[in-house]
Amino acid sequence: MLENVYFKYRGRDSRDMGIEASDFFEVGEAVPNVESYEVPGRSGSLTYWDGTYANRPITAPSYLLAESLPRDIDKINEWLLLAQSYDRLELSSDPEHFWLARATRGISEQVRADVLNPFAVEFEALPQKYLKTGSKEYEAKTRIYNPTKFDALPIWKITAEGDVTITVSGRTVTVTGLVGEIILDTETGFATMDGESVDASVEFTEDLILRPGSNEVSIEGGTLRFIPRWWTL
Repeated sequence: MLENVYFKYRGRDSRDMGIEASDFFEVGEAVPNVESYEVPGRSGSLTYWDGTYANRPITAPSYLLAESLPRDIDKINEWLLLAQSYDRLELSSDPEHFWLARATRGISEQVRADVLNPFAVEFEALPQKYLKTGSKEYEAKTRIYNPTKFDALPIWKITAEGDVTITVSGRTVTVTGLVGEIILDTETGFATMDGESVDASVEFTEDLILRPGSNEVSIEGGTLRFIPRWWTL
């Protein structure tokens, strides 16, 4: 068994829930979604890749801490399995990244009969491996550097009184009649104020994504902050 090996899921530490990892985590690959086609009269296959990746499996070989009791297993499984939406998963073996994942396997009845039995917590994760530095909020400067090789889909937070225009490397969004703060989520394509949709007041000409490398940024009529969502594979 390894010492001080743990995972954090849905904001809770596995050790606080009575679980510690017994071996290294197994993080599967993010496989490209490639379709193959056979053409009559032609040797070999043609392939088409749309630029996306499949979900990846993550396995956490585990055991229950000595103070855990069989009755704690219901509480642990509720934590792991009750909500099936994707949530933040952190592994102690990789302190610089996190995944968005959902647990697909918790603690079995066999472990309930003998709390010393090892078991595996299994997750299905989105293909992106997110940088923790990319989950923080920053003030937007005239240049934003994307340190990865992948397009980032940030959250933009605009504060203004009146009309405001944002330009990111030549791609522009205009917001009219703004009073306060509006949030533009480039991943979902939604614009919200105080949790309510305000898409009608936003003119999307192009997505404000952050390309790899340097991105020029400007804002007219307000102030701009952002959460970059840097990711890699």
